[in-house]
Amino acid sequence: MSVLLMLSFLFGCRNPEAPIEDEVITGEVTIYTSHSASEQQLFTRKFHELYPEVTINWVSGSLAQSIERLEREKNDPQCDVLMGGLMQSDGTVYRHLFQPYVPYRIEEQSVIDEEHYYQYYITQVMAFLVNTARLEELGLTLDDIHKYTDLLKPQLKGQILFGDPAASSGGFRSLTTILAVFGDGEVSANSPGWFYMRNLMENLDGVYAAKASDVTQFVDSGDYAIGLSFESSCIQRLVNKVPDIAVVYPEEGNTQVRFAAAMVKNCKNPEIAGKVIDYLLSREYAEERTKLLGASRSTNMTAKISEMIPEVSALKLVDLNFEKITNNREGVLFKYGELWDYLGGAKTIVGNENTGD
Repeated sequence: MSVLLMLSFLFGCRNPEAPIEDEVITGEVTIYTSHSASEQQLFTRKFHELYPEVTINWVSGSLAQSIERLEREKNDPQCDVLMGGLMQSDGTVYRHLFQPYVPYRIEEQSVIDEEHYYQYYITQVMAFLVNTARLEELGLTLDDIHKYTDLLKPQLKGQILFGDPAASSGGFRSLTTILAVFGDGEVSANSPGWFYMRNLMENLDGVYAAKASDVTQFVDSGDYAIGLSFESSCIQRLVNKVPDIAVVYPEEGNTQVRFAAAMVKNCKNPEIAGKVIDYLLSREYAEERTKLLGASRSTNMTAKISEMIPEVSALKLVDLNFEKITNNREGVLFKYGELWDYLGGAKTIVGNENTGD
């Protein structure tokens, strides 16, 4: 406890033992996020139950777009909290944009950034979102889709959506998961996983999604048969009873990565920003988010786990070396771009590159 109190003093944060409720806080806070509109609405509604006098200004965008804004504004920050898109595998690449913060009830968190720049709040695994009606039009059924290798079927050529890994956290997660699963955990430009990745990219047939949200949106609509996305985004479709939708976990294996929020360096509203992070990490919000999405693997160890999702032990998780992923990120993205160009480049970009993630 004494260590946390000292850190709180050093970082200019309030006492981490202070409660997050029963305080009168007024003002506004600006959050850059890749979260969906429904998640933004849920957070606003629940946060206002504690702090009704606080105005939340949401700015939607992909991680790449949010980072670009923060870089542009770093001498006069317009944002207080970046929520979503930040990953364990980022290393220190974005650290100059943020300031440390010690959250309330930090002992409830299963994973902690020792230097407190990142505040982890969810763990994500990957899944396939499948439109069964579109699949049947292509002469296939759900029984034909169990594995990554099933995505190489000729009937699926041009019918698979994959997010742009250079711009979308979902796309980068899909890419690193494939490299790890087919490369014995190796995520680099030399990973054996590129042999499978090349075959998959050939079957993408020049199609890619500008953002992670475009993957799910255009599979929902039946424009495409299969999308590679976050588990939570896929399961939410089942919760919302989107017709003709199924979720498949690839049998070859999976990976898990924690995602984070962070307080912007020299932000204008650090006290309210701290309250936002505190509530984001709380058991209360974790369970509300699970109700909304159907699947939210919270890092808060006191939160209940959804019954709609499998235990991670059933997913054949491949361990990731986050330091190596961080160091190899640029090489991996260069290799992806080089291979994409070799295969003919983009023929169809699905979605709008200038709006949210």
